[in-house]
This record gives sequence, C-alpha cells and structure tokens, in this order.
Amino acid sequence: MRKNRILLICGLLLALTACSSIRQQAPSRVTLAKDHPFTLPQPNSYPQKITATQLVSGKYKQQTHSLQFQVEQSPERLVLVGISPWGGELFSANWDGKEIKTSSLPAVSKQLQPLYMLADFIITYYPAKVLSPLLARGGMTLQDTPLTRSVLVDGKPLIQINYQYPDHWRGKITYRHIQRHYSLTIETIQAQH
Repeated sequence: MRKNRILLICGLLLALTACSSIRQQAPSRVTLAKDHPFTLPQPNSYPQKITATQLVSGKYKQQTHSLQFQVEQSPERLVLVGISPWGGELFSANWDGKEIKTSSLPAVSKQLQPLYMLADFIITYYPAKVLSPLLARGGMTLQDTPLTRSVLVDGKPLIQINYQYPDHWRGKITYRHIQRHYSLTIETIQAQH
C-alpha cells in the first residue's frame, strides 16, 4: 500500500513538473564572455550524423550535479536533452539552423540554461574550421590540437577543453569555462554514427 502511494505521488509530481516547463525561442547567438558573442553554426556544418547518450557532471561554486544527456546531431538539427536521475526531462534545446527552441523546468532554467548547454556542446564537438571564423567575429580565437581546445580572449584562455582521445566521442572530456567558474566532465556512454 505504501509503495503504491509513493509511486502515485512520484507520478503526480512528474506530471506537474512536466506541465510547468518553460518553453521559449532563443536567439542563435550566445555571449561567451562580456562583449564577446558567438553565433551558433548551422547544424549541417557538423560532418556526420550522430545519436549519443552521455553522462555529464557539472561543477559550479562547489556544487556538483550529474545528468544524462541525449544528443541527436543531423544536417537538419541539433537536439540536446538533459534527463534527471529519475528519468524525467529537465531541459531541451533544438537548433534547426533558423531558430532555437528551448524548454526547461522553472527551477532548472535558472541554473542550467539550455542555450548555453547547446553552445558548450558545439564548442566541444564541432570542427575547428567551422568554429574559428564564428569565434573571430566575436573577438575570440581558437587553439585546437587533437587532445586540447582553447577559446581565447585577448590571448587569455576563456574556455579550456581536454579530450582523452582524438576521437572525441570516446573517453572523457573536461570542459572548463574560466570566466563563469564552471566545469563539465563529459563521458559518452553510447554513440551511433
């Protein structure tokens, strides 16, 4: 009896949070640092179609949170969905090259902004030849090697990324946004190319 009651309460809470999500359209531009905008590249500029499941741990101000991400990258769109430990959708971002549609639970939207998570993903995975001119338009430069990537402002690191393997869909990735004081550890559990 008690078990059924707990399941009913969890189900109701999940239904209520799903009903209260915030849906909005966002600009295709993200401010990575003060006075340094980054225009998102078109989804078709990524060289392959991929579907992936990732575990992402984020650290900000001594707090660490872990989420599962579902990623779908195709020439038509990039979709990023953050899933809670109980299996519910916390946020999503869908970029089709014309508009970005985001949705998130109200409590989540203040902490994890889907637009910024989308930009973090793009900076981590998109080819340097695609990113470099877009970052340059915002006054930033990109340094890229098979195992590291840095976004620089005035020669100083703004974002630092370390890859475990040259195939960035294998192993662990550490992403650090120096100015905003947060870091991500990304591990791809499953990827289908």
